[in-house]
Amino acid sequence: MPNNRIASAICRRLAYLLAVLLALAWSGCGRKKPTGAMATSSAAATSNVNEQVDLVALNQLLHKYVLWEKQVPRDMNELVTSGFVSNLPSPPPGKKLRIVLNPFGYEVVVADQD
Repeated sequence: MPNNRIASAICRRLAYLLAVLLALAWSGCGRKKPTGAMATSSAAATSNVNEQVDLVALNQLLHKYVLWEKQVPRDMNELVTSGFVSNLPSPPPGKKLRIVLNPFGYEVVVADQD
């Protein structure tokens, strides 16, 4: 009987360790950029825009807002009106910052004016 308890305890600890390792691997540690058509079109569309608007920083800001407020803002200006941030960078002429839903979640993109 004591051997069964020890074996059971070891199995539980190994299962817990495996679950933690899988969670870390799944969380995106060292996540690579998407490849294929989606990455190509995204990179081509925003290659010169990234020089003017830091989309990585804006996406991080959006994700922090969603975690903090527990909701997705209607538009990027809502981050300013809610007091979450004091101002946003100006997009290039004829463009605007938009929040879009993609397969991985919400994302800030530079889009044509409507």
